[in-house]
Amino acid sequence: MLHRPGQWDHHVPSDLKEPFPWAHPNYPNSIHPFSKPIGTFLFGVAVILMGLAAGGVAYGSWLRTGDEGAIWAGAFGVGTFGLVGLWGAFVGARRLKWQRRFTRVMGFSPFSQRPQH
Repeated sequence: MLHRPGQWDHHVPSDLKEPFPWAHPNYPNSIHPFSKPIGTFLFGVAVILMGLAAGGVAYGSWLRTGDEGAIWAGAFGVGTFGLVGLWGAFVGARRLKWQRRFTRVMGFSPFSQRPQH
C-alpha cells in the first residue's frame, strides 16, 4: 500500500499541508470520491458543462413554447450545477497547485511514495 502524506503527518512542513485534508484519500472516514486533484477539477468542469447544457435546453424550450417555467428551470439548472461545478473546479485547482508545489519541494508526489527519513 502506498503512503499518502496527509494533513496529520509530522514530516510534512506546515506550508505544504493538503489545503483540503478531507479530500485526501487517507483522511479518516473521507467520503471524497476522487483521490487525485485532477479528478476533482474535471468533475467540477463536467458539472459546469452539464449546467450550461441544461440551461441551453431550457432556453430552447422557452423559444419554442414561450413557457415561463422553462426559463425558471433553466436558471435553476445553471445555478445549481454551476455552483456545485465551480466549487469542484476551485477545490481541484487548489489541490493541483498544492500537488505541484509539494512535488517540487519534497521531490516526490504526495500520492506516490513514502518520504525518506
